[in-house]
Amino acid sequence: NHQILDVGTGPGFGAFAFAPKARHVTALDWRSEMLALARTEADRRRFKEITFVEGDPHALPFPDDSFDIVASAAALHHFTSPAKAIQEMARTCVPGGAVAIEDVVTSEQDIRARYHNRIERLRDRTHQRLLSLSEVISLLGRAGLQVCRVEVQDSIREYNEWLGVTRPPPRRSERIHHLLQGSVEQDLCGLSVQGEDDTFIFIQRVAWVLAVKSA
Repeated sequence: NHQILDVGTGPGFGAFAFAPKARHVTALDWRSEMLALARTEADRRRFKEITFVEGDPHALPFPDDSFDIVASAAALHHFTSPAKAIQEMARTCVPGGAVAIEDVVTSEQDIRARYHNRIERLRDRTHQRLLSLSEVISLLGRAGLQVCRVEVQDSIREYNEWLGVTRPPPRRSERIHHLLQGSVEQDLCGLSVQGEDDTFIFIQRVAWVLAVKSA
């Protein structure tokens, strides 16, 4: 029976997952086109307990201590300042409430992380930067939150399926292919890339981090 805020809701799937068990869900995004998709899908699913808000994740338009749970799924790497966004998530969370982050995380090795983010920026121009797991945990701590649970799961991805999500133009696709090919033998991007027939298979690490705000 919680009040929940979903930051960077995108097409709304995080909000939809919360809706059946929440008193109310506020789904925020800075991209009007994404909110339009989310509203359409919410209407189709007949969700009445979701409010969609266009707003900046770095300056959330809500008072302090407004939500029992503040969550963000697959959005942190799109924020220009993850630190500021997490501080805002902590600010709007009630004392004793929870802040939950889910995102792909990159290598703890800086060279591999830079190579990985170079590939991701070629694939999606809205990509800012994937963080390492230790960076996510550190930013939550700096926001005054106590991390209480961390889970990491490997997600096996196939090159064409992964590329098809954003459909970059041919020249960028060729560059991505070249960078992944270069990572097969030495794992330059930390994704354990393997060539398979005419495609690549690689592993993304998805992290779920739950933190609480002191009561």
